[in-house]
Amino acid sequence: MQIPGGWLAHKFGGFSILSFSMLVSGILTLLEPILITTGYAAFIICRILIGVAQGPIYPAMIEFWKEWSHPNDRARMVTTTEIGASIGTIFAMILPSVIVQRLNWSSPFYCFGIIGIAWPILWIAVSSRTPRSHNCSCMNEVSACMPEYNEIPWKLIFTSLPVYAYAIAFFCEGWILFTALTHIPKFLLLHREYDITHTGIKCIIPFIGQMIMLFISGFLSDLFISRDYLKPTIVRKGIYVIGNVISAACLITIGFLDDLNAALICLFTTIIIDGATRSVMLVNPLDLASPYAGFIMGIGHAACNLAGCICPLMAGHITESMAIERWRFVFGITAGISLLGAVAYIVGGSAEEIEGISSMNNKNKYKSLPTADSENVHLLQKENASPGINDK
Repeated sequence: MQIPGGWLAHKFGGFSILSFSMLVSGILTLLEPILITTGYAAFIICRILIGVAQGPIYPAMIEFWKEWSHPNDRARMVTTTEIGASIGTIFAMILPSVIVQRLNWSSPFYCFGIIGIAWPILWIAVSSRTPRSHNCSCMNEVSACMPEYNEIPWKLIFTSLPVYAYAIAFFCEGWILFTALTHIPKFLLLHREYDITHTGIKCIIPFIGQMIMLFISGFLSDLFISRDYLKPTIVRKGIYVIGNVISAACLITIGFLDDLNAALICLFTTIIIDGATRSVMLVNPLDLASPYAGFIMGIGHAACNLAGCICPLMAGHITESMAIERWRFVFGITAGISLLGAVAYIVGGSAEEIEGISSMNNKNKYKSLPTADSENVHLLQKENASPGINDK
């Protein structure tokens, strides 16, 4: 649903799609304990529908920040949102067991379902689709964050080398992360007799580190770009490539380590450094084509999830015998994919706007703006027609 979700977010706005997706997800989560008593089929269908509902969330998030954030602040805005997702992951790992012990097995579904319904209600109450429609907005915010409402330039996007490089890079980032989260813990259990899921606070250390890395990467990216220390493309490529090279080194090393603590350091480093590479993947659509960033995010996130489908199947087939050599081969493949992503992003990646996007976007800049804001649009058109009017 990522690519259709990107189109929906572009057409109806990130605010609306994000609200709808979260509300539907919350309602379906509340239904899960009831449906599981009727049989596995209903429960599985419900889980699939939750996945469909949540598919547009990342494209919608990017669409929202496209309209609300200044270009110099976008990396920080996007990575701050992703930090929220990491916090959610930590709570989702800790709270269910506590709730089940104190109440019963179905209580986590009801708790998270209620939160999923309450959040969009609060979100709708305090936020809005654009700065223009928010009660606290001023004309300066409208000018800085003016959204564009044009049809998606399909040909420009699907013939753009940077878009394909971005999709490949996101695919590789997803492959690395899924390997680190699923296969390395299994390897440690089988060959080092260590179950990371029973280690309490250690289990959340890498996710805390990932949050810190997300924040640092977003802050430094905006700092280097806004102060013209480095070109945006150099910043994006530098962070992504360094992160992937470090991940590749950790993945190759972990299969040959007999010391458990050293193996855990490699695992944690891989997850933590993913925060840096992921920050690039989240903000790059805004670089390539800000008015259509949600749709491009949909393409990239679909590629990332495709890696999550292929990676477990491949690893499961290779490691059927459970031999340590097979696991080393799996980690070697993942390291190679990591380096492939780095090469693809170096060759084709960019943080410059796709050629032709500006001309396509300016052609019908005010064509489809909501009539309710016609007065604001008229003022903005006058300002655009009279440069320097605010300096008089």
